[in-house]
Amino acid sequence: MKPWAVLIKEHTFSTSNNVAKYAFPQDFKALINNTVWNRSQSDPTSGPKSPQVWQDRKSGLVNTGITDEWRIKPDRGLKRFYIDPTPSSVETLAYEYLSDSWVKRSGNPDKFFALFALDAEISIIDEDIVTMQALWRVLKAMGLPYFDEKDEAQHQTDVYFAWDGGATVLDAGTTARVLVAVTPEKGFGS
Repeated sequence: MKPWAVLIKEHTFSTSNNVAKYAFPQDFKALINNTVWNRSQSDPTSGPKSPQVWQDRKSGLVNTGITDEWRIKPDRGLKRFYIDPTPSSVETLAYEYLSDSWVKRSGNPDKFFALFALDAEISIIDEDIVTMQALWRVLKAMGLPYFDEKDEAQHQTDVYFAWDGGATVLDAGTTARVLVAVTPEKGFGS
């Protein structure tokens, strides 16, 4: 599943004193890297940490850093968001994530699902893309030629995705910038 703009959501939650692990939203598919912030301290966090680095922090000589660190790991068969150091007060954390819910119920804009179940449901991803992707899969399942339809569907999906949500401009040093120097009015050079 591509990270379409309509599938990216923000989750904000409050920590609890002496609680290190937190549940993800019900529609959580994947966390968007570099979006985890401690809003109470206006600081980015560091993560995801590998199992090796996590164990080094938990068991090693130095076990506390200057920023919060995080890792996604299982707890009783479910993914959990772990924070280190364990919070000692209530703080607000936020991150963006990819939702797995790409179907919504017609007439109820706040209800989303991961799969179609009723005729009254529609895709929040462009219907043309869904139709093209479904067509080649149906042809394949029926044992019919499908390669041309698959190529066209992939091409159109790539085009739509390139348009989706905009794109970061990469600066190769060609953008003119205005630099402003701030110098004191008196005592310059003394």
